[in-house]
Amino acid sequence: MLRVVLADRPGQLAQLMDRLAEAQANVLEIVHRRQGAHFPPGLAEVEVSLEVRNSEHGIQVCRSLEGAGYLRRQLSQSPFDLVNAFASPEARAQLESPMVTEKG
Repeated sequence: MLRVVLADRPGQLAQLMDRLAEAQANVLEIVHRRQGAHFPPGLAEVEVSLEVRNSEHGIQVCRSLEGAGYLRRQLSQSPFDLVNAFASPEARAQLESPMVTEKG
């Protein structure tokens, strides 16, 4: 499973799907959240369940996203419940902006 933070703009989800298709990952399910307490306005979170050929292919998919500028953070160390979190280049810029503040 991948969790990806995207800028909430037209075309961002399509770009992610294009990257996954290029890496020959089969998308099984997508959950798209546009609002949430854990990320600021203007961003969306997507959870993508993927089917890959084997663990090496899964690693290649992650490297493909990293090569496209997505920032990776592994959320689980268990080989049975591997979750990787990414932020798209556009979302990273927004997250790193001084305008973004934490909710207190």
